[in-house]
Amino acid sequence: MKANKMDAKMGKNLFQRLTLPALVAMLLNATAIRGDATVVGSVFCDQCLMGKPSIWGSPMHDANVMVDCKNSNNAMQSSHQASTSVLGTFVFKVSGNVDLSSCSARLTGSSSSSCSLFGNAEQSLNLDWKMFGEAFYSVEPMFFKPEKPMSFCPNSSSSSPSPPDVNPKPPSISLPPAPFEDASSCTHDQWAKPEHLCYWKFLSPNETAREAFGPALAQGYGNATLMDALNGKRIDAEWPYRSRAYRGLLRETVTALLNSYSSKFKYSPFTVVAQFTDVISSNSSRAAAKLAHEFQTANSGGKCLLQTCK
Repeated sequence: MKANKMDAKMGKNLFQRLTLPALVAMLLNATAIRGDATVVGSVFCDQCLMGKPSIWGSPMHDANVMVDCKNSNNAMQSSHQASTSVLGTFVFKVSGNVDLSSCSARLTGSSSSSCSLFGNAEQSLNLDWKMFGEAFYSVEPMFFKPEKPMSFCPNSSSSSPSPPDVNPKPPSISLPPAPFEDASSCTHDQWAKPEHLCYWKFLSPNETAREAFGPALAQGYGNATLMDALNGKRIDAEWPYRSRAYRGLLRETVTALLNSYSSKFKYSPFTVVAQFTDVISSNSSRAAAKLAHEFQTANSGGKCLLQTCK
């Protein structure tokens, strides 16, 4: 009887030693086959010639970006084209367990004739994480620039030697208030108030998440608008996007974007979109809840400078 117990124990230990590595190997091989590489970046117009991302920068919609990959002999191996969303972001996936560390992103075309000069036209891809064949790469913000600072820029008079127009034409649209010089952190319910809608920059309350972030990111949210997200409205979307964690993620992401476009917020617009993209790509409700909490803490962590629109 004792021998039988010892044999059973030895058999169990042998099974664990043989099976666990085999299962791990099978898991790694399976995920490697299905693995994708996600690339995310952003393009903006450096309206005030700051030479870097700032509160005066404007996201560029429909800007063209090309990602080139070269081999060890510096010969072109593959190219991938993308265009930016309303938020100036681009996202695309490359199927297969591929290494994009030798690739770079470059600007190929601007959608605005008034902001078409190349700034930092090319950037390398940065590997943020890689696990089980899935990889996430980010690109530092790239920008186009105008010939001279826009008239509303703080450095427009010193940077623009040409004389002012004696008969300036009135603007064709009503521009939102200038960005706050001091930091401002407003919560989702403050941004949702009708008397604060004039402060919305680059985003529209009736715009859908799909339109704002692009279908590759927000297709799961269905036809939910950004105002629906702020109001916490239940959305007709597929699981897990209709869950509390993912609805909270969208709400706090939209709020953080509005804050980042309006003041010296804790997160830049690019960081907000990049982290949102990272979580959506991970398909993890736990990660969604965690990032929603981080954004919520930042959105409610300071003084809100929004005032009643005139």
